[in-house]
Amino acid sequence: MDGKIQADDFNTMIRRVKTQLAGLKEQQRQLSINKEQLASDIKKKVSVGLNLNSLYSSDSLRDKVWIIGSTFPRNFIFEKNKFRTSDINEVLLWIMKNNRQLQKTITAQPNEII
Repeated sequence: MDGKIQADDFNTMIRRVKTQLAGLKEQQRQLSINKEQLASDIKKKVSVGLNLNSLYSSDSLRDKVWIIGSTFPRNFIFEKNKFRTSDINEVLLWIMKNNRQLQKTITAQPNEII
């Protein structure tokens, strides 16, 4: 063994490294696309969230059902002209708890919302 790499071995290593590099570049490209799509999706959802009141008051019944279903993922329970739900969207609950204007409207735990 003289410490030298045979030409065939070197060419095999180069092909393997180039293949790995091409795969990594493709992964990087996909991650970049996913990151851009995620940023776009977040902007759209924040816009919807900020305009939820006006959207609800002007949208169709189908859209109102979607908004309510997104806010309250579980079914409503009706009792004596009142209703409650056992669950509320965790993101909306966090926003309500951390928004000074909305803090005044929270008077119950999520499983006691009436």
